[in-house]
Amino acid sequence: SLFTALSIGCGASVGREGPVVHIGSSIGSSIAQLIRLPAEWRRVFLACGAAAGIAATFNAPMAGMLFAAEIILVDFQVSYLSHIAISAVTATVVSHHFLGSLPTFQVPTYELVSYMELPLYGLLGLLAGLLSILFIRLVSTVEDLLNKAGIPFSYRPAVAGLLIGSIAISWPHVLGVGYESINLALSAEMALGLMAIVLLLKLVATAGSVGAGFSGGIFAPSLVLGALLGGLFGGIAEMLFPGSVAGSAAYSLIGMGAVVAGTTLAPITAIFTIFELTYNF
Repeated sequence: SLFTALSIGCGASVGREGPVVHIGSSIGSSIAQLIRLPAEWRRVFLACGAAAGIAATFNAPMAGMLFAAEIILVDFQVSYLSHIAISAVTATVVSHHFLGSLPTFQVPTYELVSYMELPLYGLLGLLAGLLSILFIRLVSTVEDLLNKAGIPFSYRPAVAGLLIGSIAISWPHVLGVGYESINLALSAEMALGLMAIVLLLKLVATAGSVGAGFSGGIFAPSLVLGALLGGLFGGIAEMLFPGSVAGSAAYSLIGMGAVVAGTTLAPITAIFTIFELTYNF
């Protein structure tokens, strides 16, 4: 957790959610071992810890529950959901006490302007899926390049840090978790050209950070990439079909969920994460 704090605090392009899930899972598994529960229940406690981590980080208990059920307990039983729910809700209450209950992002009013938009959202989903594949393959490419170069593991974060720092001199948007970029996209305050550049550079910075071994997750960077892709797509759609489509901010919101679904292969979790992040079903 210390290295994660240092990584994010120094500007590595990673998320805090992955490490929080690992910490929560470790705590759950340790408690199960401490009270000598059977192996099956250790998995349940591990899932409870992961759900609590996601719920506390995003103030999103439903997303935490579904994350644990969809990703960790793939073959889960309904009877386990009550245990996961207790952990997720308790963690959210604690998080509310210390961090407040405001939504993470300020999202404008959303509406479907016409049914013509549905194929556009389908196309956005296709592009988000392709972006997710590119992102995952870029991470593997960075790892392969570092292996071929023979750079020791202990020096790899420094190499990635030099790359990210050189990019950030001109484009500070790539630093850190990236929630500022999301809020700019969701409020339609970022120009399309800038959005395209930041999308490309954030993709490179995140792949470099994760591939080089910085301690952090890909959940938050996936939200950033999705918001920028959706905003860019929505801005182009507005120019092509003026008055017939929602604003670019709406497409940013949909893009967030689509890229998260693509990178985590957890579509239900992605849908409910967006619902709870915005407090708007």
